[in-house]
Amino acid sequence: MAEKVEVGAKMARSYEVEPIPPYSLRATFTGTEPAFPSVFDGRCLWRVVRASSGTLIPLRVEQVGPPDDPLLLVEVLPSSPPASEADVEEALRALCRFLCTGDDLSSAYAKMAADQALRPILPYVRGMMPWTAFTPVEGLINAIVFQQISLRVAFSIMERFVKGLGEAIRVRGRILYAFPSLDAIMRAGQDGLRMLGLSRNKASYILGIAEALEEGQLDLEALSRLPAGRAIGELTALRGVGRWTAELFLATGLKRWEVVPADDLGVRRAFSSIYGLEEPSGEAIRALCSRWGRDAWPIAYSMLVWAERRERLLKLVGRGARILRVGGPAGT
Repeated sequence: MAEKVEVGAKMARSYEVEPIPPYSLRATFTGTEPAFPSVFDGRCLWRVVRASSGTLIPLRVEQVGPPDDPLLLVEVLPSSPPASEADVEEALRALCRFLCTGDDLSSAYAKMAADQALRPILPYVRGMMPWTAFTPVEGLINAIVFQQISLRVAFSIMERFVKGLGEAIRVRGRILYAFPSLDAIMRAGQDGLRMLGLSRNKASYILGIAEALEEGQLDLEALSRLPAGRAIGELTALRGVGRWTAELFLATGLKRWEVVPADDLGVRRAFSSIYGLEEPSGEAIRALCSRWGRDAWPIAYSMLVWAERRERLLKLVGRGARILRVGGPAGT
């Protein structure tokens, strides 16, 4: 049920969302910040959603309930033209998918609790949802931009890309951006994308994918229904998409959580440090993850954040700089 709140001369619509507990908006975006144009300011998430009608809908999200009894307050902020109820419903569905509010991680937590190497991590990651792209299209473009560069550099390029091609909305003293449309990406062309920080190859790959999506030659929704192995095969047939890109996209763009980007250097370091494995191969990590089923990405992502950014988690739960000794044989 929507509650209308006066904002200046216009109206903001407010909705309540109850995620499956435990759930922490702050932990989710402290573990890894969202890719632009989603913005987390330490308290609230800000996002502009483009409805299928073309209407741009600015949203503000704040958690007002504790992790074990979570409640999200979602404000649909004033925009011009005003969003219809159908547009708002579409935006809220996309938001809830992105925030994983309907995803139950209890089985992942149970598997971590039963594993002596993972058990000590669990108190620090409960309520932290796996990193997820806002839409499948964003997920595929993110995966290409993220190839062979640091996360910091990748996020910087994504911000330039969105600001250069996306539409801007001023709201609550902020300038928010919508993710660029496929048409805007294609109109930018190779030279325009390169001016926004993309390499020649990545610009070419993104243009090819935008054209394939626009012409209906690439159906991401159909990919979501294929067995993982076949979906990887379909994706790696695309120019510029290797196995790492395909697996990252399946995990983060399509929420195929049985898939882990096992060749990722950060993932390999996490499995090495936590399980005491010496330079584990991607195939060895895939074999370990296979026993976790659809919990594979939530568990592997928790390991990745712990191994790469544990100080953030320690600070978040108020444990200071105390580092727990974590490690043990895989699966014990």
